[in-house]
Amino acid sequence: MYTKKLFYERNFKNSDLTYEEWEGMFKKNSHGVSELISYSDENRKTVDVYFQIPAYLDEFDAVAVLSIDTATFLDKAKMVTDLYNDIGMFILSKDDEVIMTNSVVDSIPENSKDCMVINTVSDTVGWQYVTVIPSKVFNKKLTYFNLINVLNIIICF
Repeated sequence: MYTKKLFYERNFKNSDLTYEEWEGMFKKNSHGVSELISYSDENRKTVDVYFQIPAYLDEFDAVAVLSIDTATFLDKAKMVTDLYNDIGMFILSKDDEVIMTNSVVDSIPENSKDCMVINTVSDTVGWQYVTVIPSKVFNKKLTYFNLINVLNIIICF
């Protein structure tokens, strides 16, 4: 547990975020919805999510901080991208800010026949988890499953 000033000095003193900007986040009435700050230093790149406690009240007593190490996310995403190196993965905030990406795809396409976009939204924080799969990868898997289905039919006969 830290005071706001001490927490800022230990975590954000060398960042581009001033103490006044950082403190201003807590003066907003966020009603339990997360506030997002990204920062990095020599050792790590993190995304911090702030939740007021208790949630959904005009006045709150404390703030819980969830720090997400982007290297951990990219390591977990690597398990998928090792199988298919063309798959793009994004996590977007409720305001459509890119929180994290594996940088395989530059942006999320709006309408394209060249890829398939899968989007899942979190009920708790409103984050969007987006996967961009090129059509060639999707079609390759679809062809594989069609072949297995045909083989199953032949075996049944």
